[in-house]
Amino acid sequence: VQPTTGYGRPKIHLVEPNSTEGSDMRVLDNGVSNVLTAGGDMLRIVGENFGSRIEYLDGLWYGCNGLQTYSMYDCITEIPHKQILCRTAAGVGTNLQFSIQVGGQMQDYSNADLIPKLSYARPFLETLSRNGDREHPFLGGTTYGQYSFRIEGKYFGTQGGSFSPISRGNIFIVFGRDEPILVKPKDVLVSNINREVLIFEVPEGQGERLEVKVKHVPTGASLAETSKCTQESSPLFYKYKLPLISRIKAVPARNKSLNGAFLVQLSIYGENVLDSGIFPNPEGIWDNGGSFGK
Repeated sequence: VQPTTGYGRPKIHLVEPNSTEGSDMRVLDNGVSNVLTAGGDMLRIVGENFGSRIEYLDGLWYGCNGLQTYSMYDCITEIPHKQILCRTAAGVGTNLQFSIQVGGQMQDYSNADLIPKLSYARPFLETLSRNGDREHPFLGGTTYGQYSFRIEGKYFGTQGGSFSPISRGNIFIVFGRDEPILVKPKDVLVSNINREVLIFEVPEGQGERLEVKVKHVPTGASLAETSKCTQESSPLFYKYKLPLISRIKAVPARNKSLNGAFLVQLSIYGENVLDSGIFPNPEGIWDNGGSFGK
């Protein structure tokens, strides 16, 4: 019988920035937060059984619910067996768990609460305006929607080429609060660390001061999640055009009367109303028309 040697499994104890100079990264418990969505931040991974040389590292990843969504790169051994330096990938999301494989062995994940986590920077919105309309940049559209608007800010997740979060389908525009509509961006006009511009199409709707936010949904996260792996920006606000009455049609209801007189049904038509101009759920005979908005 040949003798065998079994090395211990690799284990990550903590992750920290290699340097915070000129960076907004912060240490959070045994992980890091406010990592650039563009990637490239250098992190120090501290643990055990990492091997004596970087060639023994099979992979170092992080992702939602332990998925190997984002692969770290440019890794070097800082202290043999104990410390590795690696750069982050372009990505989005929060509470993303680290995982490591060395010499064919994966870390033990029986206690996920102790595994270090990474959180990217939350999207930050600066302006919301009509795309291409310099004379009326903040004028809202009709309730039919389909107007092209632009959001400017940073930490949207547009960098990284074909591996960028927007290319992976991880970026959404959240329109409204009580019954939010998720809209995918139509285009990217500007993409750099300090400024990003997304183009999206306003959906059909109505009202004023409607919240507009950018939402990050990393691979493995649910659109319905609000805290575990997803992140949302603080809102900007959109206002649809005001309703405008152009015509009122009065029709006697000859099969209904009150005190010997026929009641009158009114239908109200104008801009920003339903196609039929008829309110779909009339409250009574005095109100069976004039639906403005949806």
